[in-house]
Parts: sequence; C-alpha cells; structure tokens
Amino acid sequence: KYFIRPGNSQKTFSLALIVFNGACVLTMTICYILIQISAVKSSKKAAGRRKHCKARGGMTPGNEHQAGSTEGRGGAKAAGQRRNKKLLIKVLYLIVTNIVTWIPFLCFCIVHYYNLSDLSQWYGIISIIELPLNAVINPIGLYDEFSGKLIKKLKWVFGR
Repeated sequence: KYFIRPGNSQKTFSLALIVFNGACVLTMTICYILIQISAVKSSKKAAGRRKHCKARGGMTPGNEHQAGSTEGRGGAKAAGQRRNKKLLIKVLYLIVTNIVTWIPFLCFCIVHYYNLSDLSQWYGIISIIELPLNAVINPIGLYDEFSGKLIKKLKWVFGR
C-alpha cells in the first residue's frame, strides 16, 4: 500500500515501502554508473596491453589471426571508444528511464503520505500505466537490433 488514508494503521509500512523503493532507484542508478566506470577502465587496460604488445612486435593474445584488421577502421582504440560510447548511451538510457518512471511515483507517494494533497485518484493511473511502462521501455533501449526493427515496424504502421 502506497497511498493510505490518514490514521491508517499501515502508515509505517507505507513509509517503509516508499523509502525502500527510493533506495532501490538510487542503488540501481549507482550500479549502472559503476558498470560504466568499470567498462571504461577495462577498455583502457586492454588498450594498454595492445600497445605494449605492439611495442614488443607481437600480437595481443587471442587475436593473432586478425593482424592489422582494425587498423583500416581507425584501430583498436577507436573500436574501444565506440563500444564505450554505445555502453554509455545504454547506461544513461537506463538511468533516465528509471528516474522518469519511478521518481514521479515516489513524489506522489510522499505528497500523499504527508497529506499535502489527496492524490488517490491518480494511484490507479500511476500504478497501472507508469510503473509497468518502465518494464516495457528498458528492453527497447537495451537491444539495438530489436529497437531498430521495432522502429521500422512502427514507422511502417504509422506511415512515416
């Protein structure tokens, strides 16, 4: 129960749910940021190993069969930067969609909890439409191939 009436015996439980959900959104955001930082560090380490191996005249382990294959496309460093940029966009997408869908709900809950306004009429709309929307939006941004196909289908359906 998120929206309760004044004097309800479950008021403490409701506050615990609001705080827990807020903590989950914050934890999720921090985890996505840590994923991005870890990926950038890993990419830099890999680039350093490649540079070290080339300086010694050797190949990086596992890519002997690809000698010179990335030079024509801007090198391994450019490929790593493209991967990092792509990951950054996905992570930002996840953070923004989670914040856009959860923060308004939590704000509504807090406003209702402290009796600043009676938002009971909005509870159904928020809980039935807004929160499940997050579960639908996130995969669309995560899977490029699926997203591209979906956008093409939507354009075809709507005649654009």
